[in-house]
Amino acid sequence: MNDLNEKINNANQHFQDFIKDDGDAHEMARKAEELEREHHATREAKAKADEAEKNVNQRTYISWSIFGVMIAWLVFVIVVVILAGANVLHLSDSVLMTLLATTTTNIIGMWAIILRYLFPNNK
Repeated sequence: MNDLNEKINNANQHFQDFIKDDGDAHEMARKAEELEREHHATREAKAKADEAEKNVNQRTYISWSIFGVMIAWLVFVIVVVILAGANVLHLSDSVLMTLLATTTTNIIGMWAIILRYLFPNNK
């Protein structure tokens, strides 16, 4: 009889160990799923950060390119005005006024567009 009680106790102990091991397996599976979710979230955050960095680099390049074009245009306008003032170029007053007005408008407009693009109003 003692032998039978000992076998029953051993069986109960094995059963308890099995249940405990099975619980540990479930806990490990849950932790693995949680780690996988965290890994996925980290990959998404890195992809967003990489995209933001690329966007900033493109915006910087475009801004400097437009700035270079505007500087070249201003130099051209200044040269035309100087040559017209020295009577090397013979342009009427209305042509010079139109040139200066459109240049001023273009510069202000371009900078307004660039600044809105670089610093969008996210409401």
